[in-house]
Amino acid sequence: MRWPMSCEDAGELISARLDLELSWHQRWLLRFHLLVCKKCAAVAQQLRALRDTLLGMPEPELPDEKLPEPAQERIKAALRQASAKL
Repeated sequence: MRWPMSCEDAGELISARLDLELSWHQRWLLRFHLLVCKKCAAVAQQLRALRDTLLGMPEPELPDEKLPEPAQERIKAALRQASAKL
């Protein structure tokens, strides 16, 4: 990370901070950037709120039965077709 930190670098650290521990140097650079950049501070706040909301949601209850074989094949074909377009 370089000084001053770009918004692009800050965005990467904002995302990384949600999943893993940052080094003290990364934390310091990010904190300073968030103090001076209101856009990145808003992004960080929104991502934190989204994560907290998702973590608070109950686990979905999945049915014990499997989808019928024809339905599984239709889904697989649709996924293959969608990935081919990418």
